[in-house]
Amino acid sequence: VPDGSGGGDQNIGLIQPASETVPADSCFFVKALLPEFEGRDARYLLCHIDGFNVTYQEETQEDVQRIFGGWPGLPIRRNPSTQYSITSHGEDFGAASGHEGDIVKHIFRRLDRDHDSLVTPQELMAACSEEEVRKALSLSFPDTRLEDIMAALDANHDGAVSLQEFSDYMTYMIAEASPVSSTDSP
Repeated sequence: VPDGSGGGDQNIGLIQPASETVPADSCFFVKALLPEFEGRDARYLLCHIDGFNVTYQEETQEDVQRIFGGWPGLPIRRNPSTQYSITSHGEDFGAASGHEGDIVKHIFRRLDRDHDSLVTPQELMAACSEEEVRKALSLSFPDTRLEDIMAALDANHDGAVSLQEFSDYMTYMIAEASPVSSTDSP
């Protein structure tokens, strides 16, 4: 742990300082560290929330240091190739629609890149390049690193996630998020 606090990466959770050039309602925060993958260096995932609109942007460690520490008040350069905007009211993935099972299977198929009915850490990371997958994971696992997502989904700790493990976890999360579960009715 870099800062010795036991809390992980010291950059995660940093909030961009507001200034004359960066108003408070335009500031990003550091949401996660995306690990090195297929020749790409590790990068940070920045996030800006404005009501139901969420904007994500990837930045290098150097840029995070520049934006969040070295020169406060510098605006983030918008980069369309590494920026994703999502507007959601929860309905995008079937929230409370009665079709949660179909949605869960659809998302699992998007994660399972080689179609062997298992999702490996590498497949999870590769699938995160798709906006729909990133959206689903950010709604289900806010402020969570990919390694922690994998650990949460891999119930039998074999290093891969089966459809059953994925479905069980997502069904549990949907039930927990529901204001009234079926066990609460008389």
